[in-house]
Order: sequence, then structure tokens, then C-alpha cells
Amino acid sequence: MLGSALPIDDNYEFMVVESGSMEPVIKTGSVLAYIPRAEYGVGDIITFTGTEVNPTPTTHRIVEAVVEDGGLLYVTKGDANEDVDYRQVREEEILGKVFLSVPYAGYMSAYLATPNGKSVMATVVIVLLVTIFIPWGRFLRKENNEQL
Repeated sequence: MLGSALPIDDNYEFMVVESGSMEPVIKTGSVLAYIPRAEYGVGDIITFTGTEVNPTPTTHRIVEAVVEDGGLLYVTKGDANEDVDYRQVREEEILGKVFLSVPYAGYMSAYLATPNGKSVMATVVIVLLVTIFIPWGRFLRKENNEQL
């Protein structure tokens, strides 16, 4: 729902943060959004592809840009980590720059994906519909009775 309210192009993506490597800036369980950019620089928080061993994308900060063999490589590091990442990231591996982080929203989305969460959401929707439409029904009936 949040994504549809943002006034930006449709090439952004959302993901849930599963580790604390970027705390305190991005907390575990946050939902974050990233968008591809033409250029990235030192200090940017980026999301990049995983490896064959661990295909999960990673979100870390660029701490250094290195030119190697005519290409640009980025050295990344999680804010909460002591050391830089073991591999350098090529430009084509970058999925995008983080532009939004909503703390703890990932916990809610994970819960809503469970059977209990779906039941809770259905109950909330029904209660909202009832509380909205019952007063309107009374109002409309009263108005129609006055016209007769």
C-alpha cells in the first residue's frame, strides 16, 4: 500500500531487512525501498545481489570506490560491522540505492502472511466495514423516511 502512494516511477523495489548489519540506521525487521540510479558514491546505502552460496541481496554502505581493470568496484560495509565486506561489488550487481526505511514494518508484513495474520486482517476489514456502513445505513433510512 505504501508503495502505491509514493510519487515515483515504478522501478523501485521493497524488501525486509533480516539482519542487524546496518543498525542503528536501518533496524532489523524494517521494510526498505531501493531504486536504481545512474551513479553511486561513497556514503550511499545500496542493495546488491547475493552470491551463488547466499543469493539473498545485501544492503550496506559504500565506503570506497576502486577502479580496477577499467571497471568501477565498490567496497561496502555494514554500519554495525567492524570489517568491510569480503567481496567488492561491481556496478552491474547493484540493485539500487536505499531511499526509504520503515522500522519494524517487516515484522508486521511477515505476520500478515501467516494464517493467523490473514484471519486478523480479515477481522479488521470486516469491523471497519461494519463501523463505516451501519451508521450510513441508519442515516440513509432516516433521510428516506423523512421524505415520505
